[in-house]
This record gives sequence, C-alpha cells and structure tokens, in this order.
Amino acid sequence: SSGINAEWPLRPGEPLARASYDLHLELAATFPKDLDYKNLKTYKIMTGSGDDARGNRCKKKRPAWLDGSVLEVSVLEKPENTCKVTPKLLCEKLMAVAQERGVSVLYDRVTGFSFKNNRVTAVKTAQGMELEAGSVVIATGAWSSELLQQHFSLYKLPPAKPQTRAHSLEIAPHGQSNSPIRECVFQYHDDGTGENDPELYPLPNGNVYVCGEVDYEPLPPSPGLIKPDPNKCSELFRNVGHLGECIRKGTVLKEQACYLPNSPDLLPLIGPLPAYENVMIGTGHTFWGILNGPGSGKALAELLVRGKAESVDLTNFDPKRFTGWSL
Repeated sequence: SSGINAEWPLRPGEPLARASYDLHLELAATFPKDLDYKNLKTYKIMTGSGDDARGNRCKKKRPAWLDGSVLEVSVLEKPENTCKVTPKLLCEKLMAVAQERGVSVLYDRVTGFSFKNNRVTAVKTAQGMELEAGSVVIATGAWSSELLQQHFSLYKLPPAKPQTRAHSLEIAPHGQSNSPIRECVFQYHDDGTGENDPELYPLPNGNVYVCGEVDYEPLPPSPGLIKPDPNKCSELFRNVGHLGECIRKGTVLKEQACYLPNSPDLLPLIGPLPAYENVMIGTGHTFWGILNGPGSGKALAELLVRGKAESVDLTNFDPKRFTGWSL
C-alpha cells in the first residue's frame, strides 16, 4: 500500500477523509519517530511515447530525476495538504499500543459464528476455539462480501463485481543514493493504445513504491494466495520508466498485487449491520484505505462504546443504504 494521505478525495467521502486526515496528523505528533510521517509535494506528470515525447518537450521546473519523456508537469498538491506514512509501520504501532493498553490479539482464521436469534454469541476459529462475543466488527476488506453471503445472509448486499486486482512494485532507483526521490507522482502515460495511470511514492529505505495496473480476477480464498500477473508488472515498470532514467534503469525488488475492497457504490460501509443486533462493519475504502482507516476505526469505536459516532457523520456510509431499510 502506498500510504498516501490527502485532503482532496472527492465528495461524498470528504467528511470521513477530512476527519481521518486530521487524525493522521494527531498520530504523527503522538508517535513522531515511529510512523515515517512526511509532508511531500505531489506532482501530476504527463508522459508519452514515440515522436511526441522525444526531446523531453516540457521545460517546466521539476525535480532533476524527472528527466524522461515528460510532456506536462503540474503540482497536484502542496506539502501541507499531502502527507505520507508507511502503512506497515502505522499498523504495527497501532497494534502495539493497543496491546500495551490491554488488548489481546489472536491470529487465527474465522470459520463461523454462533447465533441466538439475530445476535452473534460466539466466533468460531480454525483452531477449534469458540470466542464469546459481546460485539463483532467485520473488517475483512475485499473478502467482506463473501463473509456476509456465507454467514450474515439476512443482509442482502449487492455483489461488488468485478473484483479489482491492483499491481505494485518496489523499485530500487538507479544512481539515487545521494539524492533520493522525495516526491509523490501521479503519472498519466499515453502509450498510443490508451492512457495508463501509474503512481509513485518514496519509501523510507530510499526505494520507491509504484502501483497502477489493474485487472479483474476472481478473489482467492485468502490474502496469502494472491499472485500478481507478471505481464501487468512488466507493463507497469515499462510505463513508469518514462518518468526518468533512474526508474527506467532501476531494479525491481518486489512484484505484488492486492484486491481493492469495493462496495457496490464505491463508498465505504461503516456502521451497524442491518438485521443483526451486535454486528458492525467497516470496509469498502477502495484506494483510500490508509487515509480513511484511522477515522473509520475511531467512528466504529465510538459506536461500540457510546452508541453514536461523534467524530464524523456516517450517514453516507450507512450499510442500510443497500437494503431499503429506513435511515
């Protein structure tokens, strides 16, 4: 995951994005050494292939490493409106703090639930455990639809198809050890067959994370079984190489893929699950999971503890919108 956070995701998700962005700032101030939080300038770069791109036509001021077939350059956002965290560090820190405060963490696979009427009484796991449940929060990303269909069939969520598989790379730039890449780039590349939209983000180790190529494949049973398409990864590397020589001659260290947690209307589902007394859901954040994760988690915690989300208005994200239930 890129870990990009910004003030500018479009409505109607804006209230959640704004609240969650502010929470990221708060977390960065609370744990300044743990999250690799950085404010970064974000560029929109148009690149091309063939005769149109030869000679690097665009002469606008830009970072020196952007020396490829650049046609247009614009600043998408200033540093004060865009920040970057490392998702792995963020998740590990939040989990560690929760455990320090008494939370128990169990790594297991959920296989089923016990019900009394429309209330979950226990969660069953692959290790044979049956965990008593006061409340249940479904936060299973792209697998949420399948889990709902299998175990919570009273909630009729329309299927979010096709399943979107996104590819990504970790690249060690060529010759950048003394001047590492510090900018985020949203690239729009026209190769003559259609526009491709890679994105590039700096990593704390000096490498870059690149994502972009998507396809539509059936969801595997678990995240550990996700495999990238080598052709998509090669195409992604070829397209992003038009930004500059340091990327084009760089070394691909990792080829990866993930499935986007989409909802039928591409807005998150956050709140009580209709037809069930003690079940909440938080999923469907598409590309903006890291941005909206903290705000979603805080709102769900408020619902569980106080019975109402106070930090953000969840009206647009209420799961009831798909059921015909009265809001």
